Order: sequence, then structure tokens, then C-alpha cells
Amino acid sequence: MMCRTSEQSGAAAGLYSTARFFGSILGATLGGVVLTASLAASATPVEGYPPVFWFVAGMGLLGVVAIVGVKETDGAKHA
Repeated sequence: MMCRTSEQSGAAAGLYSTARFFGSILGATLGGVVLTASLAASATPVEGYPPVFWFVAGMGLLGVVAIVGVKETDGAKHA
């Protein structure tokens, strides 16, 4: 287990919460933009939803790829 100060833990929790908040806002906004554009370009409303599905699936895959690159640091090196 890594030794961290309460200030570092609080800062990390705040950063994580802020990133989740802005990510959900950005994801909903971009999903709405993709949905609006695909509904406008499709002949029937049902045809507008698959592009949104693929957009959300692609963003999820991008998140998985990004998290694979995150490495755990040794607490002793940064103390």
C-alpha cells in the first residue's frame, strides 16, 4: 500500500471527480450532436441511432486504450 498524505488523497479525489463531471458533460453533448446530425441525415428516425451507438462504443474503446497506458507509480519514489 502506498503512503500518501491526506492532502494528496484529497487532491486526487477532487481531480477524479472533476474529470468524471466534465467527461459526462462532454460525452452527453457530443452524443447529442452526433444524434442530431444523424437524425437530420437519415430518412427515418430509426436510421439515426446506429451512428450514436458506434460513437459511444468508440469512446468507450478509446477510454479502455487510454487506461491501459496508465502505470502505477511507486509511492517511495515520490515521497
